[in-house]
Amino acid sequence: MRSFQELATFYRKFIRNFSNIVAPITDCTKGKTFLWTTVAEEIFNFLKKKVTEAPILELPDFDKVFEVDCDALHVGIGSVLSQAGRPIAFFSEKLDEVKQKYSTYDVEFYAIVQALRHWRHYLVPKEFVLFTNHIALKYVNTHMKLNVIHAKWVSFLQGYTFVLKHKFGKQNQVADSLSHRVALLITMENEVIGFDALKELYVSDTDFGKIVEQLKNPVVGIPDLVRGEYFLQDGYLFKGKQLCIPIGSMRENIIRELHSSVLAGRFGKDKTLALVTDKYY
Repeated sequence: MRSFQELATFYRKFIRNFSNIVAPITDCTKGKTFLWTTVAEEIFNFLKKKVTEAPILELPDFDKVFEVDCDALHVGIGSVLSQAGRPIAFFSEKLDEVKQKYSTYDVEFYAIVQALRHWRHYLVPKEFVLFTNHIALKYVNTHMKLNVIHAKWVSFLQGYTFVLKHKFGKQNQVADSLSHRVALLITMENEVIGFDALKELYVSDTDFGKIVEQLKNPVVGIPDLVRGEYFLQDGYLFKGKQLCIPIGSMRENIIRELHSSVLAGRFGKDKTLALVTDKYY
């Protein structure tokens, strides 16, 4: 498995968010005990497919403006270098245990620094556009007081000339849906007992049963809505980045947990609905 991982790593620049995707396999190869999981098996097959497909990357044109899109999860960071909407290269990095404890702001900030450091040879000569989905980073240079780490990062950014732009929601094309789905599944499998049973519930579910069947056995005439919006990831059904929850007690448990847990503090209807629809459908 380590040999395969080394091989796949050689092609990491052709695979968006490679470090996030390969994280379950990396975890399996740590320590003295080798424990192969269902998620690792799915990722293994996915990577085999990706390393045998032709990459669709453009050659850089130094007469055009470079664009850098950054995204971050608490599993890893990812970014894409592009021009006129066409990708030139991908970069990703799996976060260690220390960095996984960073705040959302710090993880997003770290993602930008690492992307610019990685593509320094492209970006130093002229002005470029830097996109991020964390609006607080638009005001990073206006902070009067910075801690040691932030000061170091701000000093690093001053070596570049760029325009910082924020992308809202669906406009953020960098946030690779696959990495978000993988991260959500890893969290659910670690925290929810019996989560694997969800895949079996789809078969007889009145909301999602037919959709899962169409995706597993594609035939001519599948509605475009199903083909374009729904995905099977590791046997679980997603609508975009939302995990589809079949009819049953898990729906009620998720709502109760998000509404009335100690951390949630009994939010009202609108806030609870927003928390549920952020990850679940």
